[in-house]
Amino acid sequence: MELAQLRYFVAVAQTQHLTRAAEQLHISQPALSKAISRLEAELGTTIFDRSANRITLNPSGELFLQYVQDSLSALDSGMAAIRSQSGSVAGDVSIMTSCSSLLQPAIRAFLTEHKQIRYQQYRFSADLIADQLEGRSVDFAVSTTPMTSVKFSWTSLVQDELCVMVAAQHPFAGRQELSIEDLKGQPLIISNNLLSIHDIIVDGFAAQGLRPDIAYELNNPPLTEQLLLENRGIAFMPCLHTDPLPGASEFIRIPVAGHPFRYEVGILKLRGRFQRPAARILEQHLIDWFRTPHPELPSPPEAMQPL
Repeated sequence: MELAQLRYFVAVAQTQHLTRAAEQLHISQPALSKAISRLEAELGTTIFDRSANRITLNPSGELFLQYVQDSLSALDSGMAAIRSQSGSVAGDVSIMTSCSSLLQPAIRAFLTEHKQIRYQQYRFSADLIADQLEGRSVDFAVSTTPMTSVKFSWTSLVQDELCVMVAAQHPFAGRQELSIEDLKGQPLIISNNLLSIHDIIVDGFAAQGLRPDIAYELNNPPLTEQLLLENRGIAFMPCLHTDPLPGASEFIRIPVAGHPFRYEVGILKLRGRFQRPAARILEQHLIDWFRTPHPELPSPPEAMQPL
């Protein structure tokens, strides 16, 4: 039994299609088919059910996949550890996220440390991430939508909340804290971005039996800045955000009492999928980074400290 056969087996199990798996592995479809047949001969049983358009794991194949993935994961982790010791970690990693701004400092630190790793990042709204993960186009996602199921695993990175953002001339600017009652009737500027700020705000007001007065809903930072400077309303931003607007010094960030606008950031993965070494290194980096205090980051209120 060869290592290549095991990797071929995993690729076919994931794609459920010989031709697509062959393209992914950069080998011919007949060669892949023969490799799978030889593997089944060595095992003494079939591990796939074949139909005209699909090739799916049978119960024996599902059992074998668990052991193969564990073995390959251990082997790749060992290889990554050796390369890390020699300072030669390389490879590819791709992620999708609905909160790219929160990741910027962590990703910047990662790429500075691992210059040989090729990195790709895609933006998707939280409600589309699960579908994209099932398409196996990326290694994992960083999302604000916790999800646990037989298909996905969730690793929490940090709990955060939205703070109020006002111009330095706004009547609220001198306040150390606001209540949600203070926000009642205030014209709100809601960023219609991938963090789903709209839903967080609406849910926070609804929990208090209130409805937000959304005057502007947009995804245009320069226009948001202009509206704030004209005192046309108040905006919201993550408390962990480090650079909310181009003229950050002209704006004041104020927490809201009772933490009504909470959200969680975490890593969402497709269960059972082989993780490339670079992806595992990035995943651990993000876990460590968010759980380590950083002097350049503003600290959230005590009740909302990172997990």
